[in-house]
Amino acid sequence: MAETASPHFIKLDVSLEYITALLQTQFSSAVAVSFNEIPTGWNNKAIKVSTTIHKHPLLLRLSSTRSWPRKKIESEANTLSYLATLPELKTPTLIAHGFDFNYKDCDSVHWMLSDFIPAEMLESVWRGLETSDKLNILNQLRDVLRCLRNQVFHQIGGVALVGGIPQVVEYWRGYKYDSEADFFVGKMQSALLHLRSIDIKSVATKQAFEEVLESVEQANLADLIRQVFDKHKLTDNIVLCHNDFAFRNIMVRKNTDSYDVVAILDWEWCGAFPDYNEYQNEWLEEENEDDRNENKWIRSELERDKFPAFSNFGGLSVRGAVKALCIESLEAWRFEDESSPEFLDNIENIRSCLHIVEGFK
Repeated sequence: MAETASPHFIKLDVSLEYITALLQTQFSSAVAVSFNEIPTGWNNKAIKVSTTIHKHPLLLRLSSTRSWPRKKIESEANTLSYLATLPELKTPTLIAHGFDFNYKDCDSVHWMLSDFIPAEMLESVWRGLETSDKLNILNQLRDVLRCLRNQVFHQIGGVALVGGIPQVVEYWRGYKYDSEADFFVGKMQSALLHLRSIDIKSVATKQAFEEVLESVEQANLADLIRQVFDKHKLTDNIVLCHNDFAFRNIMVRKNTDSYDVVAILDWEWCGAFPDYNEYQNEWLEEENEDDRNENKWIRSELERDKFPAFSNFGGLSVRGAVKALCIESLEAWRFEDESSPEFLDNIENIRSCLHIVEGFK
């Protein structure tokens, strides 16, 4: 979730009149009669709304194209249309969505309207649950993960209905790849192209930066990655992934003697990716050592009875090294401020990640 200092933080002020104006672009007679905000991250605003034409409360979610690109915002609406065909995934019912291109102080505001689901965020209740309740919830999440993994594709990218048939389409970040190795190579090449455009003032820092980029390029990284994938037989299935399958995006409701998982939220990162992808999540936000141990326990319970059964589970350490080099070490935000004490550390981190990957050749 974005903090107030983040570039993704956007303050959006709303009123009954503004909500009504949005609704009437899709429902001409709708009038908002009450609303209250629901605490969320800083990069969107969630609002419970009652109207004159809907029998039950609705959830209105607002986000800004200054916070996220329009393609990302649109992709979630397209993805939800596909996910509606898979009720096991417990996705919200999308009622309507649109853009307000005239909102003050923003490029535009995207809004999505869905059913309001009375429930609690699993992140907020998990630490106080009995072990039996936790196990019951994890068994329900297994069913969701199983449904995701049963949707098999042959390319990496976004997923949408095309002519009523689910197909891999260009991901909102502008890519579609035929294999996992191609994915890492493409991400690496894109990152290097951007890093080459950074204007560094300090002569010494610029020299160190250019030297490490040259070492990556001289390593012929594209061939290196493909060699590593071939040697370690990293050919996992490409399946439907949520890509942010964390407890903050899972809603539960307490019944008489148990908790039910009633909704999985925030599908904007969803797409077709290798089947180990969901494994790498931090289910619970890690605030201390107890949380880290809890995440280990959650993962061990989800793996019980050989589920999920990754086709090459042993390749996770290799993939982790490739991901650390091709994506994490080359992230542009690491090199935005050359005066930062971490700038030179980040340069050395690239060199270290390259050395680790070369060791898997």
